[in-house]
Amino acid sequence: MHLDFIILIFVGTLSSLISILYYIMNSFLSRKPGKSNDEKEHLAAVDVTAVIPVYNDSPEMFEIALTAVSRQVGHVIVVSDGTESPYRSISEKHGAEFILKQKREGKRSSLAMGMERVKSRIVIFMDADTVPADDAVSHILKEYSMKTGGVGSNIFMDTSDGRMVSYASEFLERSKETIQRAMSRFGNVMLIDGSFASYRSDVIRDYVTLGEFRNFKINGEIPYYGGGDDTSLTSYVIRQGYRASKAFDAHVVTMPKKDLKAFTRQNLRWSRTAWRTFFTNIRNGTFRKSNKFYAIEQMLTFSIPVLFLIVLVFRGITFLDITAHRGFIIGDPLVFINHGFTHIFLNPYFRTYTLTSLVSTFSSFIFLTTVVERSVKERLKLVAYGSIGAAILFMTSIYAMFSFRKP
Repeated sequence: MHLDFIILIFVGTLSSLISILYYIMNSFLSRKPGKSNDEKEHLAAVDVTAVIPVYNDSPEMFEIALTAVSRQVGHVIVVSDGTESPYRSISEKHGAEFILKQKREGKRSSLAMGMERVKSRIVIFMDADTVPADDAVSHILKEYSMKTGGVGSNIFMDTSDGRMVSYASEFLERSKETIQRAMSRFGNVMLIDGSFASYRSDVIRDYVTLGEFRNFKINGEIPYYGGGDDTSLTSYVIRQGYRASKAFDAHVVTMPKKDLKAFTRQNLRWSRTAWRTFFTNIRNGTFRKSNKFYAIEQMLTFSIPVLFLIVLVFRGITFLDITAHRGFIIGDPLVFINHGFTHIFLNPYFRTYTLTSLVSTFSSFIFLTTVVERSVKERLKLVAYGSIGAAILFMTSIYAMFSFRKP
C-alpha cells in the first residue's frame, strides 16, 4: 500500500473522530447551562467601575455606549489614547472621569491607567462601540461568588445593516457562545470577551498596572497594540485559582467591521493571539490550574486545523500520485489496478475513513443547528453568510499557526 494513502487514511480518520467528538460534545453540553453551588455575593451598581479606552472611535457610538453603561455602574473612567476632542466633552457631559494620554500607547496602557483610579470591588473593561442592555451589569453581578475572578457578557453583533460581514460576525459569536456554554458546565470558560468584561479588582490590579500586561511585547521585543488583553486576563484569573465565568443573560451589542478585508484582518489578529495564548497557557500552568474539560476543549480546538492541513496536503499528494500513473486520465482500469489503487479503495481501513468523514459531516450539521437556534432572526442569512465567515476564520487560523510570532 502506498505510504501517502496510509498517512491520509490514518490522519483523516483521526481528524474525523476529533471533529465528531468536538461538535457533538459542544452541541449537547451547551443545551443545559452550568450551575454553581457557591454562595453568591451581594453586589450593587455602586460596587462597579467601568473603564472605557477610546481611540479613533465614533463619537456617536461612544456616547451611546457611555450613556448605557453610566446608568448601571457607580463610576465611569474614560481613557483617551492621545485624542481629547470630542471625547472629553462627551465624558464630562455624562459625569465620567476623563484621562488624556499625550501619545498613543495602546489599549493595554489605557486599561492600566484606568485601573490605577479604580476603587470599587468590580471593574468592567468595555469597548467604546459596545452597548450593554439595561440589565447587563446586574446579570453579571449575579454570577459573582468569592471564587469568581471574572465574568464575561454575551456578545451580539449589530446586524441591522443586513451586510454579509455583520451576519458572518454574528455567526462566529453564536458559535463561540455554544462552546462557552459547554465549558461553563465544568467551571472555567476559555475567554472573557474584552468587549465587555468584568473582573474582581483586587485580583487583577497589580497584574494590569505593572509589568508584562501593560507593556506587552511579542517575542519580548515587538510592542503590540492589537489587543489580546482579554485572553491574558482570562488566563491570569484562572492561574490565580479563581473561576473565569460568563453571564449568558448579560446581552451587549457591538459593531462589526466595515468590510470583508477588515473582517479578515480582525480574524487573523485574533487567531494569532489565540495561538500565542495557547502555547503560553501550556507553559505557564493555566491548563493545570483549570479543570480537565478546559484542557480537552483547548486541545481539540487547536488540533483540528493542524489535522485538517495534514489531510489536505496528503489528499493533494494522493491525487498527484494517482494522476501521475494516468489511471484516471486515460480511463484504463488495468493501469489503475496494476499500481495497487483499487486494493487501497477496497481496504477496510479506507472504508472506515470514509464512514468517519460522513459522520463528521453529519455532526457538524448538528453543531450548526445548535448555533442557529441561538439566533432569533434571519437564520437563513446567518447560515449563508456565517459559512463564509467560518471559512475565513478557519483559513486565518491555519495561516496564523505559522505566523503567530508576528503582530
